[in-house]
Amino acid sequence: MKFTNRIIRLGCSCALMLCTSQSIAQTVTEILSDGIRLKKDEYIFLKMKNGTLEYSIRDINSTRNTFSMPWDKDVKLYILSSQNPITILTEPNNPLQHLYHSEVTFTTDKTDSIAANAIRDLLKSLPNPAGLLASCTALYGTMVSDITSINASLSDNQRAEIVGAFKKLKALDFSKSGVEAELRKIETDDILPIATHYNALQTRIDNLKNQVVAYKQDVTTCQDAFIVKKVFGDVIKDVEIVKEAQLKRFALLKKVADDMNKIIGNAKNSTTGVPWILDLSAVPVLKPAKVTQIDLSVLSPQFALNDTNELIEQSPKEKVKYTIIGKKFRRFVPEVSAGIAYTWINFPKYGTEKNDNGEDVITDAGNDVVKRLAISTMVNFNYYAPNSQILPFIQIGGGITTGYPVLLLGGGLRFSGDGFPSFAVSCGMASSWVKRLTSLKPGDVVTGTAEIEKDLKYEFNWPPKFYLGFQFQL
Repeated sequence: MKFTNRIIRLGCSCALMLCTSQSIAQTVTEILSDGIRLKKDEYIFLKMKNGTLEYSIRDINSTRNTFSMPWDKDVKLYILSSQNPITILTEPNNPLQHLYHSEVTFTTDKTDSIAANAIRDLLKSLPNPAGLLASCTALYGTMVSDITSINASLSDNQRAEIVGAFKKLKALDFSKSGVEAELRKIETDDILPIATHYNALQTRIDNLKNQVVAYKQDVTTCQDAFIVKKVFGDVIKDVEIVKEAQLKRFALLKKVADDMNKIIGNAKNSTTGVPWILDLSAVPVLKPAKVTQIDLSVLSPQFALNDTNELIEQSPKEKVKYTIIGKKFRRFVPEVSAGIAYTWINFPKYGTEKNDNGEDVITDAGNDVVKRLAISTMVNFNYYAPNSQILPFIQIGGGITTGYPVLLLGGGLRFSGDGFPSFAVSCGMASSWVKRLTSLKPGDVVTGTAEIEKDLKYEFNWPPKFYLGFQFQL
């Protein structure tokens, strides 16, 4: 009887993954138009349906069904949350169809940063077995019989049974808690008999080993005990090589079942207390002035059947990626832009003329009147109102016109929608700092305009004037 090594090629199988990117493009329009507020006790629920990932916002304390939205892989979810952490849950999944994985990064909140810099700059601008002998046959006949039995067991490699069990596991529906009973039935009816087969095979191999070790040379009947032990020892090695190759296939099947049991255990013990739910990801801290990006990727299964119907394990590959953007919830969202304001502001002017003695004296040159202001910086604090194309805001603006700093305080409405650019209309009070003489006055003798400029100091012009402002393409 001759055994040859059989090589079984084992590869790798499918998963859903949450990763992080290093940069986050974010605009106020995206926050205001697409932002989804996550309230206390609410969580993001994900569900794979017909190959498409759907999401919905659910309340931990509510049992009502919520409407799920298909999630376009190119669309980022902007989640505005005042709670810690952002909780992401999903229904339990069959790991042979997709897996989940997540990674989290924190980056600077650009909208807050731009607004903070604008306000800071604004303030700064303000002034303040072969070969055996026949004679030995009687002694090793039992071992030959055992080898024959072992060989018969190895010829039944259980491949069909393993593939059949794998297909049943792959067909399990993890969206229902009843899947646990179905998994137990597969373990009992399909996986346990395979394990019993290989346990019995191992018992026969161990018995054969013990017989070889205990084999004694009987000088009167067989002088070839050394040869017997050598031949049967080599046969046992060949047997174990074939057995181990078959067991690798079975080990993959058991690993699949173990992974499914872990998913079921996690689904029954969610940290949120929601029954039969799987904790996918929880961002530990929503940091002020930071934006959290969670990249969610759907990966291929880790275990699969290849073209030859062989069970393999493979490295999961990304199939599609989704993005969730999380930031600290604020009722008012800052937005910075330039704009135009219409008002009526007077700025005093001074000049010089000769008196009767030929000396330069200060004269009142009237006023510069400004009706249209090009405001370099306007900061709008937009009121967050989901699903609304018209948003109220509080406005603070500033700029330099005709050499004088101007300050605007007011409010307005922001308009946005599909098919036309965003714009805003605002109104309020505008005032400026004007240069007035301090120690000098009209009629005083001066050496020239330089002396006048030196005496001028900024004063806040009161009362403020009404203004009407416009901003386009926000």
